[in-house]
Amino acid sequence: MDGRPKSAEEAERLNREGVSFCKSGDLAKGVSWFRQSIRLAPEVPKYHLNLGNVLNQLKRWDEAETVLARALALAPDEAGVHSALATALAGLGRSTELVHRYQNVMVAQPNDTKLVQNACTALLQIGQFQSAEKLARDLVAAKPGDVDAKLLLATCLERTGQLAEAAATLFAILRQAPQHETAALRFGGVEANQGHHERAAGIFENVLRIAPGNLEAMAQLGSMRLNLGQVSEAISLYRRVLDEDPRCAEALRCLAMAYIRCGRLEKALESLRVSLAADPAQMLVRSNIAYLMSLMPSATRAEIFDAHREWDHHHGAFPRPAYANARDPEKRLKIGYVSSDFRQHSISYFIEPLLQGYDRRAFEVFCYASGSQFDAVTERIRAVSDHWREIGPRDDKDVMQMVLGDGIDILVDLASHTGAVRLGVFALGPAPVQITWLGYPETSGLQAMDYKITDSIASPEGDGDRFFSETLLRLPSGHHCYRPLADSPPVAPSPHLRNGYITFGSFADLSKVNPEVVAAWAAVLRATPGTRLLMKCLQFADEAVSDGYRAMFAALGIGPDRLKFLKRSATTAEHLARYSEMDIALDTFPYNGTTTICEALWMGVPVITLLGASPASRMGASLMHQVGMPELVAGSVEEFVSIASSLCDDTQRLDALRSSMRARLNSSSLRDEAGFADAMETVYRTTWRRWCGSG
Repeated sequence: MDGRPKSAEEAERLNREGVSFCKSGDLAKGVSWFRQSIRLAPEVPKYHLNLGNVLNQLKRWDEAETVLARALALAPDEAGVHSALATALAGLGRSTELVHRYQNVMVAQPNDTKLVQNACTALLQIGQFQSAEKLARDLVAAKPGDVDAKLLLATCLERTGQLAEAAATLFAILRQAPQHETAALRFGGVEANQGHHERAAGIFENVLRIAPGNLEAMAQLGSMRLNLGQVSEAISLYRRVLDEDPRCAEALRCLAMAYIRCGRLEKALESLRVSLAADPAQMLVRSNIAYLMSLMPSATRAEIFDAHREWDHHHGAFPRPAYANARDPEKRLKIGYVSSDFRQHSISYFIEPLLQGYDRRAFEVFCYASGSQFDAVTERIRAVSDHWREIGPRDDKDVMQMVLGDGIDILVDLASHTGAVRLGVFALGPAPVQITWLGYPETSGLQAMDYKITDSIASPEGDGDRFFSETLLRLPSGHHCYRPLADSPPVAPSPHLRNGYITFGSFADLSKVNPEVVAAWAAVLRATPGTRLLMKCLQFADEAVSDGYRAMFAALGIGPDRLKFLKRSATTAEHLARYSEMDIALDTFPYNGTTTICEALWMGVPVITLLGASPASRMGASLMHQVGMPELVAGSVEEFVSIASSLCDDTQRLDALRSSMRARLNSSSLRDEAGFADAMETVYRTTWRRWCGSG
């Protein structure tokens, strides 16, 4: 026994129970247990803080403020209390009151560094990042050797998007205190956010050498392994985390992502559902489930739609705010684009020509970058934008206020349930007109998303409209416009000329290469003796993944001598050059390619696609119609095999297609940048006039 009174022991037990209930998602029981612990030990600030935090989660701001005021009286120097109180006051719409309180006290006590630290923590909590950064810099200047001050500055730098300086600050801490686990974990996270996955992996490995049982480092290392294509090791690391904490919701979600990346979709769905049961508030998990359903061959359109609507049911359905936008149907419109991928990414091939093609007299363009990785493509996009906003570290309500402040008329979602999902912003309705386009073929599921831009091939008119939460806007000539890489390699001669056999191929991510796809491709190979199949993707860096796909093909009668697997190319130009090894591209289903189809065609490779019922399974048909090649669209697996066999048998046609394909693309709507910009401008103007007429 430690000599503590029985009531103190019981209070601590009740507090632990409360923490456990909160972790499992039962916040109501957490509140009950924390209140009991406070009744037994009202002098312990931790119990008040825990209760205040869970009341904040439940948005019971008045109760939270009362509880946290008591915690503050008990522990006036505890930064966590100041942070939680800031959250409560922000929820009550009184964040300015908190700022004034700190400003007044700091005028009276300018040398109180603990006060400055608490003020900085509170400012961070209410989203006043620049003000927090200034205080953090003052704090580091006053206490240059203080690790906590430097950690606070690093947090401010992360929140303001200054990742390089944040990394340098964290590195300085580690030089001063090499065993500092928190700084090391944060350092690894900042490097990962900049896309430095190898470097971040090394940092997390170092943490595990210092502290072998650090579950956060284990999970983060798993994510880096996954980003590097080392799927088996990622799965192993996530399982180690789950061995220690079976209900760790984030580890379960990450395990699901790893399963998706190697085509094990049913296992992924199982893991996501367990993760959601562990923490029902996870917005990202519901997005992951919606996306996963669109990948699964067994999912019906109704099931896919329900999964997307489920997201809105739990995380959306907010009343639209009052808008100050002038209802002038012919005014210069402010168009905002939200994406995490304003960089070297498939999105850039389609968004750049539109951003450059606008009539600037009629439209003013804002880009809201929600990612953290920026490159030369980012700079090009920034240069053609009238306004650039980096929103990655900001929460949804903060971004909503930014959009409202910018006076955006039409806000366009470019990612939906993929990438760094920011549908939470759209759910709040910061713009009078909200549109989803480009990055995701299915519905967003949001009632606050007014429109979806598509075409009559991807989304035929009729009964299927009921599977969209949005009103569909069908562009007459296709809803994609592709600008290929400026320094694309030239189209190479047909590889069959040097090989003596036809090579089919796919450079799709393995998340799209499910057993049904493998079965169709194997049927193509069986129908065309002597042919080969070339596949390339990041995950083939993992031999276990390669072996798994070889085994799938072997079970269907295709030996390893007919298969060639390639890892990811170092550059986009090298990636495109690999099409010189492919005669005919085979599309995936039910989730077709988009960028991979455009790339293949640009490099002279015809693409065979299978038409399905869902929008994701009709992207290939949409693109092939745009370039005038509907004969390569199959209506069944049998027809898919038949088209492949016919092309394989007609090498003269293959060679002619290869040599003329770029000219075909350049004369099609897929490459008509001016025409596409006009079509999009017409859509924007039409939707805006509708809104003006609805007031």
